[in-house]
Amino acid sequence: ASETKKPAPPPTRGTGRNEAAEREASQKAEQEAAAKKAEEERLAAEHEQQQRETQELENDAQEQEDQLSRERKAAEDRLKALEEQVRQGKLKKEEEKRRKKAAL
Repeated sequence: ASETKKPAPPPTRGTGRNEAAEREASQKAEQEAAAKKAEEERLAAEHEQQQRETQELENDAQEQEDQLSRERKAAEDRLKALEEQVRQGKLKKEEEKRRKKAAL
């Protein structure tokens, strides 16, 4: 009776649950990491698409500015040519007046 029994070891069933929980947590972490990576890739692709669209819009705007500049220069050139024609016409009329006066 002087000998005391050692307490029984804890049941081993608990460790099985622990391993399953760890596996589940590991799978969940992997899924979350994969989801995070997929989201980052989606955002990167979206950002790249936005940059392409922005560049395209900037290129279009620059092309329109260049076109307007060319049209403005052409209009200025036409105006100068017309002004020169008017000036030449006035000079011609003055010359004709002088000739008429000289003829009289």
